[in-house]
Amino acid sequence: MFTTRPDTLFGATYMVVAPEHSIIKNLKLKIKNLPEVEKYIEQVKHKSELERTDLTKDKTGVELKGIRAINPANNEEIPVWAADYVLAAYGTGAIMAVPAHDQRDFEFAKKFGLPIQRVVGARLAAPAKEQKTKYLIFDFDGVIGDTLEASIQVRINMGDAQTREESIGEILQYFGRKPNHTKNHNLTAEQMTQTRDWTRRYGEEMTKINFPMFDEFVDLIKKIPNTKIAIISAGSGMYMRERSVKSGLNPTHVLSFEDHHSKEEKIEQVCRDWGIKVSDAYYFTDSKADVYELEDCMDRKKLIGCAWGYCGYDALRELLPEEQILKEPQDINKLFADEVSAGPGELVNSGKFSGMDSEKAKWEITEFVGGKRQTQYKLRDWVFSRQRYWGEPIP
Repeated sequence: MFTTRPDTLFGATYMVVAPEHSIIKNLKLKIKNLPEVEKYIEQVKHKSELERTDLTKDKTGVELKGIRAINPANNEEIPVWAADYVLAAYGTGAIMAVPAHDQRDFEFAKKFGLPIQRVVGARLAAPAKEQKTKYLIFDFDGVIGDTLEASIQVRINMGDAQTREESIGEILQYFGRKPNHTKNHNLTAEQMTQTRDWTRRYGEEMTKINFPMFDEFVDLIKKIPNTKIAIISAGSGMYMRERSVKSGLNPTHVLSFEDHHSKEEKIEQVCRDWGIKVSDAYYFTDSKADVYELEDCMDRKKLIGCAWGYCGYDALRELLPEEQILKEPQDINKLFADEVSAGPGELVNSGKFSGMDSEKAKWEITEFVGGKRQTQYKLRDWVFSRQRYWGEPIP
């Protein structure tokens, strides 16, 4: 494995090998998408090295599905990709990609929705560059909590539906239109009482079912720096409050139907407590109902659809542009990655090395992971190859 910045290894979130690397041939029986990989390799054969290392070109690559690597700094599993911006003739033809601190890795990670973990901050003696706080509000059902199957069963248990198909139909109908309990609703007092009673009974039934969480999405949210997080639901707090608190997201607010009957009022309370405008917050939803309710009170560009929830991609696409829909949990990385910090500084998110100057930490981390220091200079024609270099490799 080749790197010129061992001080950034804790920020390596994926591995890249050159398409012509022998490891692909050696592991082909374990690669689940081998035809796709072989097709990509054939395409790369028609490109020159100059084309492949052009900083301005669009990044291409393919994941080696079924193959994982271990980051030696933190022992975390990371995906392995083949990409043409890595050359077999330089270094070892394989890199640990650190997208927060390398421009090419950054552009590749943004395109393919790979995690971006910052591990180098400002110099110890220099003021840290302020990062704007990201204000994130998440719907619980279908976004954080995987409650669809539980909801289907609960409606049958309550007598609202007789069959699974009927229950699904009622759910899709509810989440596909604007709810009737909005901020400026026209429900009578009796109708609101009935809604509250139904929500209470629904909450009681939901507490009896051990539904899963969308753990992958939750873990990705935790890695986004400088956030304030709130979780809200049109459902009862009886089943979502405790699960939200235990998620590890450290939400400042967990609001349910018992707090406010409308999503708009919940979001207004959260933003008021945060001291921001509603238009400054992002809202993550899986339903058309939320988009209908909130499109006039929020910045519509910050309404983000989550395709793994109740309504699915096609339904969300009817109301939201493609760039505002997360098809997979990892797509959240595309929203908030906007800059690369390539220089030295103070280490963060780097285990026992956090707080050290990166220049000093380089060789301590190298020893920590069992690596070795090696000097290597190579010139290619009249162009300097920049594979993972921060500055040209001239002594």
